[in-house]
Amino acid sequence: DKLRTVYEEIFKSKEIWAMFSVTRFLKVFTEEDNHHFFRILIRHNGKIRDIVENTKNAKEFMQATYRTGISETRFLPKDAAAEADILAYDSKLALVSFENVSCIIIEDKAIAETIKTALRLIWDSAELSI
Repeated sequence: DKLRTVYEEIFKSKEIWAMFSVTRFLKVFTEEDNHHFFRILIRHNGKIRDIVENTKNAKEFMQATYRTGISETRFLPKDAAAEADILAYDSKLALVSFENVSCIIIEDKAIAETIKTALRLIWDSAELSI
């Protein structure tokens, strides 16, 4: 599957900033798929910062033991939705629609850094507690 291959490439990065909906992610991928992506991240000594929708399902999903030490999570306000997955990594930006199972990758350092800055601002104002 092409989208799985895209995620495998993304998870080879040293640092990933992501904002997504766990519910939408799990319509396309399984928990085992996610564990697979994290094994790749571990092999490449990477880390991920996830900003996710504030749902019970998301809070349970983000507590998986395989995420320990390589993942940090913050939660969007309860009324905020993440309709698509945004992943900023290396000098790239991936925009993923789980509804259409499609992805656009933009390879442009300026765009990737700008989105990382925006995600850091969201991160700084997002809820920490699980």
